[in-house]
Amino acid sequence: MKLRIQRNGSEEEMMTSLAGNLAFCVWQQVLSDASQLFLNYSPPFYYQVGNGFADQPGPSSDGGVLVEGNAPENLENAVIIDEGNRRINRRYNAEEVTFQARIDTQQIPPRLRMTPLVAAVEAVHQLISILILRCTRNLRPTDLIRFCFDAIDLDRPVSTTLILVSKLTVESVVAPIMRVLQSYKHLKLEHGVTVDVIIIHRDVGAGRGRKVFNIDIDRLSKRSILHIEPDELRQCCAKAILYALAHLENDRASINAMRDKRRLTLLNRAKTLHNDAGVAYKGENRSRRINLYLYNDHYDVIKSLKGFYDHYCESCDKPHGRIEDHRCPNACHVCLRMDCMPGEMKRSGECDRLCQSEECFLSHKATPGRRKVSLCDKMYQCRRCGKVILCRYCPKESHQCVATKCPSCKYYVLATDHYCFLQTVAPKAHSDRLIFFDFETDQSSGINDVNFAIAQYFSGEEFVFKGYNSCQNFCSWLFSPVHKNFTAIAHNMKGFHGQFIMAWMLQQGVAPGVIPNGSKLMLITHTALNIKIIDSFNFLPMALSKLPSCFGLSEIKKGFFPHLFNIRDNQQFVGPFPDVKYFSPDQMSSKARIEFL
Repeated sequence: MKLRIQRNGSEEEMMTSLAGNLAFCVWQQVLSDASQLFLNYSPPFYYQVGNGFADQPGPSSDGGVLVEGNAPENLENAVIIDEGNRRINRRYNAEEVTFQARIDTQQIPPRLRMTPLVAAVEAVHQLISILILRCTRNLRPTDLIRFCFDAIDLDRPVSTTLILVSKLTVESVVAPIMRVLQSYKHLKLEHGVTVDVIIIHRDVGAGRGRKVFNIDIDRLSKRSILHIEPDELRQCCAKAILYALAHLENDRASINAMRDKRRLTLLNRAKTLHNDAGVAYKGENRSRRINLYLYNDHYDVIKSLKGFYDHYCESCDKPHGRIEDHRCPNACHVCLRMDCMPGEMKRSGECDRLCQSEECFLSHKATPGRRKVSLCDKMYQCRRCGKVILCRYCPKESHQCVATKCPSCKYYVLATDHYCFLQTVAPKAHSDRLIFFDFETDQSSGINDVNFAIAQYFSGEEFVFKGYNSCQNFCSWLFSPVHKNFTAIAHNMKGFHGQFIMAWMLQQGVAPGVIPNGSKLMLITHTALNIKIIDSFNFLPMALSKLPSCFGLSEIKKGFFPHLFNIRDNQQFVGPFPDVKYFSPDQMSSKARIEFL
């Protein structure tokens, strides 16, 4: 028997003795048995118990993949990468590029398509290796990259952190995927696996500065430009003039004082410059005022600030919901009037508050306009601890000076002696105030643009919104007083429909109530109208096409739609069915593709 030893590229043969032959044969048999025993276990098992390597084993040297003892497979053509969109990342002052990668299941052997991902670790390793190789081909070591994986059956996407390209490894991407796959052992490659790759190109120091190519980004990194931070009063012009004059006169003391963000030096000097130049940034307080509403560079007239904001403090220029919730430094703290003059003090017997005068006392007892409850009935003051407390939070008879409100049972208790538990919640009564809706989008520009929306009441009445303003028209229809206390439902709202609705609400200046789960929106609430938008996927975690079979309904079936054919030029199209490619068959599961073709 010959034992070959590889040394520095040359082979040296050594004949062993009979004893050496016997020892080698025994050792080879032991290794063979151990290897066979090791390979009999599924990959997740030996990854859990440890395999003796610092990192998990990577792809084989020939680029193939071994799955369940099969021959190696080449997955090079299975990864398809398309550029999504580009935007300016304000946090890093850099360009952010998003690529979307998907797995072409047509290029994957059937046995691998049907193998759960948790058992196809080598295939996952090779696919990630191919993805990293293609995405980082033209990147610099200082660029940042993030991978976000999603599939139809995943509750939430799996995302890595932002990683420097110089420190990127296959293991740093595979590790979070494998941790999640332990809970999704049924997930296969045919389940529509997609990967969003976010790349941030960061500027680095170099010998010679380059020219300004992108004014939004490059002006922030040029030492020849002094960036002025924007503010609510829009005084950037005055601030820039002050900085320019200080640099012109080489007044370092003024420059340092204006740069100190903890001080109001720059703001006060900007106001003084406005006054000296006759530019009114805010007029004097007068009894008569006009108020204009600016929206999309168009002015309208606000006839009543109270009607527009419900309550508005003209001294602070701040709106508020309840008059007792706003604390204005220029108003009386008892009657909340601006023109309250001190006089002979008088204490109220009901609320124990000390009024500044008889007029102040009568004002805090009054119920002007449509107000049914006076300020005296809304709040009181404790003589012992001196706290002013709102009655709706703690009635006067329930107040204890050292007590706090328990967030669970809602009672005021002594925290040191109180042991509470989560309270049972009464089931909600049935309501037919439901709206079901869905969107269709044009994806041709790389950004989803809603061009069709449909809504249906619980009774079955439908409303259709067509055109590229359909999202705006739908939201205007939904968020109206007619639908107060309604609940709108869409399938996959948290990752799709909710993003468009949220953008519309923010554009209108409406602050929605949101329950997020990462980047997903589990609940959106229009607080003023109490309109809730929820996701039916949280209750029925499956694709719409699987719902009929889940409930045993054979007469109902979800069809196929050519999403890629839904572009602006085809809105008036009348003719035969589009080509198969517009239905994205490569993103369908094997069963759906067979049914479709």
